[in-house]
Amino acid sequence: IEDILVTLPWGDPTLLKVAQQVRSAEHRLVSAEKIAAIAFVKKKAEWPGQKLRDAWVDVLLCQAHDAWITATTRKGRQAWAFKVASDTLNAQEAADEIIAVAAFALSAGTGDNRQVPLGVQSAHVINSLAFERDDLAQLDMATDPGTTNIEIRDSAGNPVPSQLVVKRKYLPLNSLKSLSSTHSIYPDRASERNFTAGINDAVVLFRARVPSMGYTSYQFIPTYGEAKSIPRGEVFAQAEPDETV
Repeated sequence: IEDILVTLPWGDPTLLKVAQQVRSAEHRLVSAEKIAAIAFVKKKAEWPGQKLRDAWVDVLLCQAHDAWITATTRKGRQAWAFKVASDTLNAQEAADEIIAVAAFALSAGTGDNRQVPLGVQSAHVINSLAFERDDLAQLDMATDPGTTNIEIRDSAGNPVPSQLVVKRKYLPLNSLKSLSSTHSIYPDRASERNFTAGINDAVVLFRARVPSMGYTSYQFIPTYGEAKSIPRGEVFAQAEPDETV
């Protein structure tokens, strides 16, 4: 419904926003229920029944007839549109908390998130749909100083095709050492040389195969040292008489 351009006398832009907020909260809560169910079955995590009930009450109030046809009535915080925005925000925040707790339960025993240096990191890709997915996954990842690449492997140890989009780089290692009061952040395998290619933050894109209503684990293995140079070849383009290239 959020894609329908409504034309109603009591304010169509506001009603459209109400529809978007309600639909977004509905989808998020359904996902939260499914992911919580996976954690409950796989890891015996506590079922967040009361939190889900409270969140659905907020959404149900926003789905009510009056919340839509009187979306622009009243003023300030008494406006129906404000109440919808507030209740759907509460529902989505509850859903995000449920998902975070379930994800933590699923990750139990896979490593310490506070480890220094970060070293090899792990992540679960969760599929809350009723069919298997073979799709693109994206993860924003911080890395140690001296990291020049990240290799991804699945739970069986097989390499996974991936692409790294670097968002931020470290200062040269020698500069970092002079600015830092402790050298504990440096991986043992990191080069002590003054190179500038160390990745600080990157988006990792990779192909994930995930079973229906389940999850798959992946390992992200950093490479320390100088980045490998890519052999350069010759590439040329030639225009043909028929205007093809």
